[in-house]
Amino acid sequence: AGGVSRLVEMLKLGPTQTTAHRAIQVLSLVSLNDGVKDAFREADGGFGALAAMLGAEKDGLYVKHAALCGNHLCEMNIPNKLAFMEHGCIPPMMALIKHGPTSPLTDIVVHTITSLAVGNELCDPVITNSGPLPYLVDLISNEANPKLTLPAVTAVMHMAREDVDAKQILTLAGVIPKLKLLVNKDNFEDKHEAKVIEKAVSALSNLANNSPSCQAELTKEGVLDNIKGMLQVVHPNTKLAQVLIAFCANFALNSADNGTMIKDADMLPLIAFHHLNGRAMASRESKAALVALGSVVNEVQESADLISGMFSEILLHECLEGAPDGTVSIPENLRDEMAMFRNELSAEMEKMRAKFRGKSSKLGIELGTASNNMMIRVTGRKSIKAEVKEMDAAKKLREKLAEAQTLEDVTLLAGASKTAGDFAPLARKAWDTRRTRAAKDATDIEATRVAAEAEVEQQAAANVISKDKEMKEADEAREDLRRAQADAAKSKAAAIKEVSEAKAAKKDWEAATKAVQAKRDHFDKEKLKADKAIMELRESYTLERAAKSKEVKALESDLVGATEDRKLSIEVEITERNDTIQNLDRRMLPDGCPDIQALQLQAAELEAAKTGAIISALEDIQAEKKANYDMEQQQADEAAAAREAALETEQDAKMSAKRETKEARMEDLRTVKAAKELAKKKERLAAGLSAESVLGQKKKLQSECCIVM
Repeated sequence: AGGVSRLVEMLKLGPTQTTAHRAIQVLSLVSLNDGVKDAFREADGGFGALAAMLGAEKDGLYVKHAALCGNHLCEMNIPNKLAFMEHGCIPPMMALIKHGPTSPLTDIVVHTITSLAVGNELCDPVITNSGPLPYLVDLISNEANPKLTLPAVTAVMHMAREDVDAKQILTLAGVIPKLKLLVNKDNFEDKHEAKVIEKAVSALSNLANNSPSCQAELTKEGVLDNIKGMLQVVHPNTKLAQVLIAFCANFALNSADNGTMIKDADMLPLIAFHHLNGRAMASRESKAALVALGSVVNEVQESADLISGMFSEILLHECLEGAPDGTVSIPENLRDEMAMFRNELSAEMEKMRAKFRGKSSKLGIELGTASNNMMIRVTGRKSIKAEVKEMDAAKKLREKLAEAQTLEDVTLLAGASKTAGDFAPLARKAWDTRRTRAAKDATDIEATRVAAEAEVEQQAAANVISKDKEMKEADEAREDLRRAQADAAKSKAAAIKEVSEAKAAKKDWEAATKAVQAKRDHFDKEKLKADKAIMELRESYTLERAAKSKEVKALESDLVGATEDRKLSIEVEITERNDTIQNLDRRMLPDGCPDIQALQLQAAELEAAKTGAIISALEDIQAEKKANYDMEQQQADEAAAAREAALETEQDAKMSAKRETKEARMEDLRTVKAAKELAKKKERLAAGLSAESVLGQKKKLQSECCIVM
């Protein structure tokens, strides 16, 4: 320390003294030492004497030594930087840059600007006001001294951080076009050029930060194209990649237009690539990329759809939270949802990672429980409201799983890609595939739902038709029964009538026999009986004709509604009765009845002759009565047979009506039950449920979670 103090005392002699020149030369050699730096600052008048040396009117080697000493003293020593500024050393030091690109003093000044700016922003306004910035811009890519490009760009990078005036002066001096030319993707493989590009991009990023005018100039110069080109080829997890990402974040900050430019330039997949590559390690590059994505999402709503679709909702939520502080306004409910989303997805994310580690997680148990709950719903032990609730829970779980799977897939895709340029088309293709699959699934689900509803309606219509058919058959059976009962009643009446007629014929026959025996000797009495017989015959013909006519009318009424077989039978019976009526009509004529003629003849003969021929006539009558009796008895037997047939038909009709009525009742009950089931199914379809869909969801969940179940 004592030596430094003596050197400072010698330095105070001023720039005109050789002793001071020698002292500054020694100090320029030892000032890199931290102890010397502190001792120089503590020595009285050291920085004031240094300012005098720097501002000397005559140029000499001692000026170079003074500049070199000032640079060394300020390197990595903030107290010295402040002392250097407070004692007025910055203006004379900055003035030395005017010596031109080939001067060693210019090189020292450029490095001193960087030394003063590193870790310290208080000196920036003084440096800016000292006027070196336009000269600094001129040194970039200056053919007179190309080696100054890297230190000049580095100095510009530091000066473009926060000071608005510095940004404005640098921009007006044309720094942006020069920096753009340096950002060339064809040169980044060279280590030196890569360093230059890295510093140039950092300088552009600092210019873009919180400076609308600089952002406008960057847009005008088309810097974004160069940045995109670099992002496509730069290797991940490098400093260059990190500064490129930082530029995108600053360029989009608080500018919807710039955010839209980044989105329209298809740079979001490139930025996401660098996030995904360092995501597992939580690298600075990965975090910076997340901030960059958040800056764009905060300004451009459409970019949120792209990020959520291509990289999952998980990454979108992280982007919103990772946006620069104070630039994003997340609604409270969304914040809660995001927090819950992260908590619930922790298991899913762990499970997705476990897929590649061969391990398991509790997600399998959760999905197994969800599957069991769905099976309970299928068996009908829960209400539709509960089914909908649980189906929604299963759907959300599946959506979260799909989001986790999407993020895991694109992360693996990023890891397998050498550069962002390789990754971007693959990620977009995967997104297109997912969207196509999702659209197809939605179409299939809708088609299934429509088909299920159509099937329900078709089944309901079929049930109604079946019920109507059974009801109609039951009505027809009952109608057949009524007709059979009517026919049975008619056949009974006809049988009774024929039996009565047979009995009457028998009596006539017996009476004739008695007449033969009783009237042999009593002609008059026999004649009276003959007359009486004539009258009885005519009355009998009249009554029989009336009866046959009545039967014909009854049979004609039966023709209406009768079956074809029955019609033929009825028509035969009508013909028979009409023939009988015609026969009776002929008998009613004066000469139409042989019986009457015989009786008249008998009476005449008895009257005329009163001979034994009466007995012969009576015997003839007896024979005729016997024939009539036989005929009537035959008709009675036929009527009895018809009666038995009608009773059998009636019994069959009763059995058929009973059977059809029972079947109709069973069909009605089945239709009511089916209607309730179909109404339940309709309600389930309206709620988005069905046994098939529940089983389908369960199988899908099980297949997706087979790695842990």
